[in-house]
This record gives sequence, C-alpha cells and structure tokens, in this order.
Amino acid sequence: MEPVARYLKSLDSRLKLAILIVCDGFLLTACVFASYCIRMSVLELPPVDRLHLFLIGPLIGVAALYVGNVYYSVSRSYSARTEWRIMQTQTAVPFLWAFFLVVFGLEGFPRSVLVVNWSLSVLALVGWRRLMARVLSTAMPVIGHVEASPVIIFGATETGVRLHDALAEEGRMRPVAFADDDPELIGRRVSGLSVIRTEDIGGLAAKENVRTLLVAKPELSRRARRALVDLLQPLHLEVRIVPDLGDMARGRMRLSEIRPIRIQDLLGRDPVPPKQDLLDQAVKDQCVLITGAGGSIGSELVRQVSINGPSEIVLVDSSEYNLFEIHREIEEAIAREGWALKIHAVLGSVSDQNFMKRVFARWRVDIVFHAAAYKHVTMVEQNPGPAIYNNVLGTLYCAQSARDAKVKRFVLVSTDKAVNPTNLMGATKRVSELVVQAMARQESQTVFTMVRFGNVLGSSGSVVPLFTQQIERGGPVTVTHPDVVRYFMLIPEAAQLVVQSAAMARGGEVFLLQMGNAVRILDLARQMIGLAGLVVKDENNPDGDIEIVFTGLKPGEKLYEELFIGQNIRETDHERILLCDEVRLRWSEVHQQIRQLATLLELGNEKRAHLLVMALCEMGSEIDAQVRKVA
Repeated sequence: MEPVARYLKSLDSRLKLAILIVCDGFLLTACVFASYCIRMSVLELPPVDRLHLFLIGPLIGVAALYVGNVYYSVSRSYSARTEWRIMQTQTAVPFLWAFFLVVFGLEGFPRSVLVVNWSLSVLALVGWRRLMARVLSTAMPVIGHVEASPVIIFGATETGVRLHDALAEEGRMRPVAFADDDPELIGRRVSGLSVIRTEDIGGLAAKENVRTLLVAKPELSRRARRALVDLLQPLHLEVRIVPDLGDMARGRMRLSEIRPIRIQDLLGRDPVPPKQDLLDQAVKDQCVLITGAGGSIGSELVRQVSINGPSEIVLVDSSEYNLFEIHREIEEAIAREGWALKIHAVLGSVSDQNFMKRVFARWRVDIVFHAAAYKHVTMVEQNPGPAIYNNVLGTLYCAQSARDAKVKRFVLVSTDKAVNPTNLMGATKRVSELVVQAMARQESQTVFTMVRFGNVLGSSGSVVPLFTQQIERGGPVTVTHPDVVRYFMLIPEAAQLVVQSAAMARGGEVFLLQMGNAVRILDLARQMIGLAGLVVKDENNPDGDIEIVFTGLKPGEKLYEELFIGQNIRETDHERILLCDEVRLRWSEVHQQIRQLATLLELGNEKRAHLLVMALCEMGSEIDAQVRKVA
C-alpha cells in the first residue's frame, strides 16, 4: 500500500476530491441496484426503460454529501463526525428522491426500494471510508521516508477530531491518542484512537516517545490551562494550542494556526463580557482622539474603540513606524468590515504645545484617551529631561488643549507605579495625575478622569518579551529578586476596561482596574522555560537547559506594586472597575510648580527638575496623609 499511498499524497486536492466523488457515485449506484434486487427477490437489473429512475438517487446522494460538507477535507483520517454527517445527508435522499418522482409523475419505480437503499448507502459509505482510513493511516506516516512525529491531542471533542483529520492529511505528525478531563469520554475510541486520562499522558508519552501535546480545547479557561501546564511541566513536553475554534467549526482548519502555548494563555483572567451600554456611551458616534496610538496600550485602545461605532478616530504618535502600522491595520479593517469610520494619522509629539492646539482645532474631538508616555523605568532614569517633558508637560498641554476645545471627556491612562513612586517614571505619572485632578477642579465643560492599572502582558519592554528573548538565546533568564511580584493583565482586557471607565466618569476620580492575583516573577520565569520544553538549570538539576540569574533590584524598583493611594474605594457598575476619590491639589498650587518645572527644563537643569517632580509627589502624599489622619 505504500506506493499507492505515496501516489495519492502527491495528487492535487481537487483531483483527490474528484476521485472521491466518483467512488461515492459508483458505490451509491451499486447500492441502488442491490436494493432493487433485495426488494424484488431476484438477481437482475431493472428494465432498461426505467434505468434513469434508478440513477436519480445516486446523483442526489452525491450532491447531498457535497452540500453537507462531507468533502471538506480529502483525508486518510476518519471521524465519528463524518459518520454523523453521512447519516444526516443520506437521510434526506429518500425524501428528495420521492419528491422528485411525484412532482414529475414518474411511475414504475418501487417506493420501498428507497428505504432499503438508505440502509445500504449509509453502511457502504461509512464502511469504505473506515477501511481506507485504516489502510492509508498505516502507510502514510512513512511517505517521503520522513518519520511522522507522534503527538497526543488534548480534547476528544469536535475540535480535537478536526485537528486529528488535518494532522492525518498533512502527515508530519501522527496522533497516538486523545486525552481529556471529561470522565464520560475516558476509555472511548474517537477517530480510531483511545481516549486516556490527563494523568496518563506521561506514561503514554514515554512509551510512544511523544514530545508534543496539542491542546484542542480553545474554550479552556486560563485556570484550567494553568493546571494542565503545571501537570505536564515535569514531562518536558512542548505544548501547542489551537486558538481559533470558529474557523475550525466552519471547516477551515489550518495547521499554521497551531502555535506554542504562550504565557499570555495562562496568566491574566478569563475576560468578562463588556457592558455594551458603557462602550456606547463612551465612543459610539463620537470623534475619539488617542495619543500614543502606536504603543502597546494606545494601539489596543484604537482597536477596541474602532469596533464600537465611533464616527472618527484621530491617531497621534511621535513614532512614524508605529503610527503607520496601526493606521494601516485599521484601514484594512474598515475595508474588510465596511465600517462607516474615518481614521486620521497625525505624526507629532504631545509635548509640542502648538502642535496639540492645531490638532484640536482641526478636528471636533469628543473624547481623548491620553496614553502617550515614556514608561521604561531604566530609560526614564537615564533621560530625566525628555521623560519629564513628555510625561508631565505633554499631559498638561494635551489636557489644556482638550479643555480649550471643549472636549467632553479627557481620560489619562496611568500606572500603578504612580502610587508612592520610588522611581522617576512613576513620579512623572503621579504628577500627571495631579495635573489632571487639579484641572478637574476648575470650571470647565470637559470631564477629566484617569484610569490606573498595573502591568499588561506582552507590552514593549515588559518582562514577558524579555524572558522570551533570553530563552530563545539559550539563557540565562535574569530575575531581579526571588521575591519580586507583579500584577498582570491582558492588553485587550485593560483597553476595554479603560473605555468602559470613561463612560462612568464624572470628574476628578480615579478608576482602578482590578488586576487579579499577583504573580511571582521567579515562578513566571520557571513556567516560561517549561513552556518552551526546556528544563531549569540549578543546583538540583545541573544538566538543565536554562539558568535563572538574580541581578538585584534596579534603582527605584519595588518588590511589589500598589494601586491605591486613598482609602475611599468603592465599587462601580462594572465588577472589575473600582472607583477612588483621592485628595486633589488646587490648580494654583499645581500650575505654579509646573511652570517652574518647564523653566528648569528650558534651562537644561534636569537634576533640579527631577527633584521638583519628586517634591510634587511628596506634596500630594502629605496632603492625602493629613486628610486620612483627620478622617
């Protein structure tokens, strides 16, 4: 069979489909004549003048198989789903056949043949597919003299079956079993393979020399994924995942979509459905301006806003490349989805006051999401002048321009590093918050508010991309301190919550995104090494692959981050958004200090500017402490 299998593998998919249709047509025709012989209890062909009546059935049968998507994959694999589809499609054949005979008044055809033919057709179609699948599946793994690597599929469901079919068609991987955590599936056979317990994966992997596990349950919660990965970590298996159930359900399974499971698939939380009324209130039919639109948070804000019906989006960024990329992405989405949306890319810096005035004068903006900021702690420490100018004065100029243009809402995207800051980056964001809070105390048609949250997974400069690069280079993975912990949130969830927070703003408040549980960075490093199918190299395992090295806390770095400054924390209409009314400085106090800050920067005195920023943070903290003490 190997030469036949090799020949079939080399055929074009359209030719394979044609061969399969011809074989089905021949088989269905044979079933019709066999049904006639059984019904008439004679071994003879029907009269020649009535042969056309017998050929109607096979034509309808093949058409039903095609329409029923039985031919979606010309594969040597076989599944229970295919059997079910065959039964469904062939059940319709007798009714369509009888309808055709009645409508056209065709006589001389025994109607009872239809019932017998249905049984024979289903048995024949199912039987020959099972036979060919079994014969070819044993021959195909050696095609091209390349040994198909054994894999285990986690998920004995429709998704897993489709994955099995696609793998069998492609031929580079050979599924040896299904694994599942559903007790009702354990011990059964699916697509000819046994379904084993999750706990038995290790034993079978060792027996069959399996090095890869394919997770075919995209609907698994992150908690369930973490539990599975934790269970598999001692086995050192490469874990890959099928991310898109929708495409597979429509019969378009592509093996290129199977990717290594990432730490983003395990950390964070399962998203909660957004409150559409809040999204509509914030951006529907509005002109939205987003600063830092090409950055990690800014670009995701653009995506989340664009799918919720704004009239226009103005993208502002100082990076030409980042601005080009997000603008191109949204333009393609507009063309693809047919959105009635205008998109404008504006290259420039928020720290240019005249530039910001021109932007707000050109477009009638309704809401601003101010995400532009220098955020890398080490870079900001080494370049205090540009960082202060961009983060503090850029926020001031953007907020003042929004106020003068009578924008409805101004939303500052802030960070947990602004709480009791120990580094300049956090201090500049804290002063930005003080600026926005002070402006909220002024008489204005603009509602000023801010949203504060912790780290987002995968943002530029964050620890996850850094660890990924270090692992790809063979290590070592650098961790600052064994006890350092951080909160993490997925970027899409953070951006979606920021937009919903904007709808609840009344002025001057701070919205706090609930970040879930803190993650120990050392555990994160170990887990990422395990996900890569590698072993941590340490005293207990000197023959491991990747070493973890502790480098010490960087200047201004904390062991843990905080989200709260004040104590007046309240819940909102959204379960993952909290509200805090913090103490606000008067505009006169803030404005005087900011003017002095601008003067120091113009004179190039970055050291004194740095000290002034820290002093402003202290001023806000002292007032807040006094208020809490009185309360």
